[in-house]
Amino acid sequence: TWAVQTREIVIYPMQVGVYELAPILVDVSINTEHDGIVSGTIQTKALEFETSKPAELKDIEEYIVTPELSIAIEGVFDTNHEYRVGEAITETVTITVKDVPAMMIAPLAKIQIAGVSIYQKPEKLSDKKVRGTITGTREESTTYIFEEAGDHHLPQQTIYWWNPETLQLESEIIPARKWSVAGKYVGNKQSSENTSTWPLDVKIVVNLIIATFLFYIIWQSYKYKKRLI
Repeated sequence: TWAVQTREIVIYPMQVGVYELAPILVDVSINTEHDGIVSGTIQTKALEFETSKPAELKDIEEYIVTPELSIAIEGVFDTNHEYRVGEAITETVTITVKDVPAMMIAPLAKIQIAGVSIYQKPEKLSDKKVRGTITGTREESTTYIFEEAGDHHLPQQTIYWWNPETLQLESEIIPARKWSVAGKYVGNKQSSENTSTWPLDVKIVVNLIIATFLFYIIWQSYKYKKRLI
């Protein structure tokens, strides 16, 4: 009877060069039929491999080696909508890669915009393994709070990835975003509308109801004057 135990160690080289893996020591203990427990140490063979960088990646610093990459964006800016000072929008960018853990996905570039406060939520990294295939996901959510009026702009970002199956350089683009912010604070506008329109209308209606009710009581009293006496 044989028992098989497999341990998998995944290595992701980050630089060009020669890598040497020293032997791994394994402690073994066997309960034999005639000699009792026999124990000892065996070791794996030393390994050596070399990594290279394709010429297409010579001038690219950030890239991912994966056969498949996709990007999903939620909360896209509406170019036809005129935002107001005080409003905010949250944009979530999710990057999913095949055969690569989430920790290997580089974070998106941090952008500073004058007149806009930017709040970056903690990123979410997750790995999913199905039938030996790992899928890594990186999710970044950013909230933009509009503090000044004007036209604002987020530049385009390009995610490069090298496909080891086709041996080609590919890319996915997060498009540039533009939006306009009006000068009036949305909270003040709502407040001024509420104080100038609704309270006045309600007051008129209430006064009319009270006057009608009093008139009805007086008219009924006059009508049934003898009976009331």
